[in-house]
Amino acid sequence: MSRQKRTRKRANRRAPASAQPPAAPSAPDVQLLEAEPQAPTAGAQAAPPPAAPLQAPGRAAPVHATQTDAAPDEESSETDGAPPKRRKRGPRSAPQYRARVDQELFVAQVQKQIVAVRAAEPALAALLLEHGVTPEYLAALEAQLAATLATISARTDAIVAEQHAIKALEDCFAVALTSLTTMRQVARTVVTARSAYTGLHLREPVPRSYDLFVELARDALRAAREEPCASQLAAATYTPAFAERALAQIDALEAAIFARLYARTASTQAWMNRNRSVRELRRMVRPLHVQMRALLRHHPEFVTPAWF
Repeated sequence: MSRQKRTRKRANRRAPASAQPPAAPSAPDVQLLEAEPQAPTAGAQAAPPPAAPLQAPGRAAPVHATQTDAAPDEESSETDGAPPKRRKRGPRSAPQYRARVDQELFVAQVQKQIVAVRAAEPALAALLLEHGVTPEYLAALEAQLAATLATISARTDAIVAEQHAIKALEDCFAVALTSLTTMRQVARTVVTARSAYTGLHLREPVPRSYDLFVELARDALRAAREEPCASQLAAATYTPAFAERALAQIDALEAAIFARLYARTASTQAWMNRNRSVRELRRMVRPLHVQMRALLRHHPEFVTPAWF
């Protein structure tokens, strides 16, 4: 063996492990390296990603980035800065008091139709008379129309009266509540006995119901004007005269409660009368519409009257 070969072998043995040439890859590594996708050349179409190679025991399969993985990023980059799409709005909600508005429009239309029939030309009026639209029928229709207008006006008046009753009830309740809370606050500073606390209802909250409030306030104020609470409250500036005045306010509140109930009943009755009258008017005007359509169908030479 020549001197150069011996020197080269000694240098290889003395070199560190990091400087030694890498070992040849094993068979599974060769398979994994061969499965790596190659970048497509310019002008050539990208081939679909190859199937995953067989995985060697104890090794994880490499993860390859495909075009489908990058699609969301491309879409998001294209839509950045674009205005958001406007959502379609649904149908608008129906206006309040739709039934009342429809009824008033119907009554106004019937009123104008009667005027149009009475102002029709003689030839058309004669044909209407032959079809049963007689003066007696028109007079009965006008009477029903007047009755319907009266019920509509009565319904409006009943609503106004009910609103006044509600306002009066709220005012009476505010006054009575102030009187009751004044007595309760004064009583809590001077009354110490448990029986007095129970008689004045000092441990109970103020009811939200009008009826329960009247019962509790009346019972508490009656106990406040009797001994031993009367003398204790009088010494704390709440004299029996204040209790009597508060009881009168409770009576006024009770009367306002009944007045509001009566107004509500009257308003409901007026509502029923109005609806019943409008239904009757619809029934009575129906033959006029039917006869007018039949007449115009057989006599197309006439112009359709206004509001028909």
